[in-house]
Amino acid sequence: MTSTVQDVKSIALSGTDVYTLTIPTTGPVPVSAKFGLAVKYAAMSGTTGVTLSFQVSKDGTNFVASALPSFTVIPTAVNTLGYNEAKMYLVGPNKLDTIPVVAVKVTATNLDATNAAVVALISETSDII
Repeated sequence: MTSTVQDVKSIALSGTDVYTLTIPTTGPVPVSAKFGLAVKYAAMSGTTGVTLSFQVSKDGTNFVASALPSFTVIPTAVNTLGYNEAKMYLVGPNKLDTIPVVAVKVTATNLDATNAAVVALISETSDII
């Protein structure tokens, strides 16, 4: 199992940030990838929240929408950490995407049109089902 903090940064109001995770195809090949998103706001509005959406690639260059649904993290209060995670199966009977996945593009979108969000994206790949 390999856990990595992919990025920690502030996303501007209504901004986006994109991360790409390359999946190893040799050696211990992972069967799943888990993506965790932590979000904190110093001020919040009615549109507060950060959505994480996924695209997959079979060649590392061309990406299509993933079958893994996007999710939104909305902290319960100012300076409170909100967190959620999703697991993508890369091989095996639980795999949702029909293509062989060699890369995953993850897009974090700040839904708040007034306030920046501080986010941390964590990924964890595992060769255990």
